[in-house]
Amino acid sequence: MSEEKLTPTRLVFIPFLIISILFPVIYSLLHWLLLTNYEIFEFDILVDYFLPILLALGLYVVFINSRIDLLDHTITDNVHYDGGKFLFIIAAIGITVPTIILQKTVHEIAGKITELGAISEIKQHRPTKYYNLKSYFIEKNYPGIYTNEWNYKLNTNFDVYIVAPILNSAQDTNLPKYDAWIGKIYRFDIDKNENSKVKEQAFESFTNKSIESFKNSTFTGFNHLERMRQDVSAYQLAAYQTDKADTEPIIFEAKFEPFEARAEGDLELCIFIYCISTAAFFFLTYNKPFNKYRLSRFLKIPYEDQRQPVRDPNYKSKKRRNRSQNL
Repeated sequence: MSEEKLTPTRLVFIPFLIISILFPVIYSLLHWLLLTNYEIFEFDILVDYFLPILLALGLYVVFINSRIDLLDHTITDNVHYDGGKFLFIIAAIGITVPTIILQKTVHEIAGKITELGAISEIKQHRPTKYYNLKSYFIEKNYPGIYTNEWNYKLNTNFDVYIVAPILNSAQDTNLPKYDAWIGKIYRFDIDKNENSKVKEQAFESFTNKSIESFKNSTFTGFNHLERMRQDVSAYQLAAYQTDKADTEPIIFEAKFEPFEARAEGDLELCIFIYCISTAAFFFLTYNKPFNKYRLSRFLKIPYEDQRQPVRDPNYKSKKRRNRSQNL
């Protein structure tokens, strides 16, 4: 392609557009195949967050950054702004954020649903992400409880994990071990500089209210059960407190919305963010002038400085010629 036909749209925007479409799609497809083949249920921060960010930044550095560098960000002869950094932010949002959102959607749609007559049938089937129970009984009177205290910025956060066994019927409460549990988390925060005694009283009061709220929760009428993805070990520790938990207790979350609507809203948010970032990147690069020197180096062609020289390079030879004519 000749230099005259090159535009920022062709040289900068089109490569960004191709990468921002292909990378989220290919990465999500590979993730979906991984989930469906190996039945991975738990949340993986490496696969869902860090790996998409690292790969997207790598693609940006290799394919996009050098092209953005070709643009001339000079406003006037004396004023210059670092537009490359701003375009980097836009490009990073356009590639990484939709990819991360898509991974949540992939987790939702990749899981299969298994129909069970009762929870005791769960080990007779291959593990899946979702289950539909025809009959069940949830023993909420003797819940398992695990608390976790941690500091973040200016607050001390207090998490209360509560689980209750899922049984076939009320007659199964005397079983020695329970395989499946339903769980909920309750969160509370307080100023971390608060007096330790005040914190202790606040946390104790919150724990009691959380237990009461859990016991009053109506789990009847849920549409389906979903395996917990996040904080699974914390829920399992709550189950172990009852001495009724199996070696690897299965923790479920009750879902009341229809199974078909499990990924509703995520895809729309992904498309919205992608469209906004792509449009912003296009308008910030459209018809922007190139830096002629960097463009010639990128195209590996000789650079010709179009600026007029301050002094004529043939000035001395012309002066000698004029003197000889005068003689």
